[in-house]
Amino acid sequence: MATDDARAREKGGRHGSAPAPRAGRRRAVATVLGAALLLGGATAVVIGINDQEPAPPVPPAAEAPVESSTPTATSAPVPAPTEKATEVAKKVPLPTTISIPSLDVSSKLLTLGLAKDGTIAVPAKGKNYDRAAWFDGSPRPGADGPAVIEGHVDGDNGPSVFHDLGKITKGAKITVTREDGSKVHFVVDGVASYPKDDFPVTKVYANTKDPQLRLITCGGEFDRKTGHYVDNTVVFAHQA
Repeated sequence: MATDDARAREKGGRHGSAPAPRAGRRRAVATVLGAALLLGGATAVVIGINDQEPAPPVPPAAEAPVESSTPTATSAPVPAPTEKATEVAKKVPLPTTISIPSLDVSSKLLTLGLAKDGTIAVPAKGKNYDRAAWFDGSPRPGADGPAVIEGHVDGDNGPSVFHDLGKITKGAKITVTREDGSKVHFVVDGVASYPKDDFPVTKVYANTKDPQLRLITCGGEFDRKTGHYVDNTVVFAHQA
């Protein structure tokens, strides 16, 4: 796909941003039952800014498993959601916190949309920089489809919320608490590292028939020339 190769643009300093669906189709994707994030034109996700820190943990060489129901890059276009599906998805409560006990991660969640440049907004410098963020152009956790939660890998003060994401193991538990107090539990299927210049947009964001979760941050080596980490770390999980 031609748009899959476009890079995410920066917004201030070394802050990267995530792939996003085209603006005109974003809201339709945000609330679906059985419809995916439409494929947009960027690849990279949030990155850190502290190049004095050691490189973040690298996931095992094996990539996360791919469900047989997940479309490939050559599959038919992802269908748009119906009004009925949209209304059902809207009834799922908004996420407020995420907990990953095996990594000692607990974070209140920001809700972020698109930046002015059309990429996924990332937590800005300041008091909320080290919080994880749910992208509101993806399904709410607990709705069918891949909910997307991103976080910085490091910052001015050292490791950030998702610094150790590459250490997570298959079977690890992730809990997302929602605004009504309900909890959604996910089980990790795998974790993989992808070059930012060859990010598998369809594999990460394509529709699923059940509630799933994607956690995304930066990883790999830090390229001092570009001010970016060269890879993205992606965790794949399904609802328990």
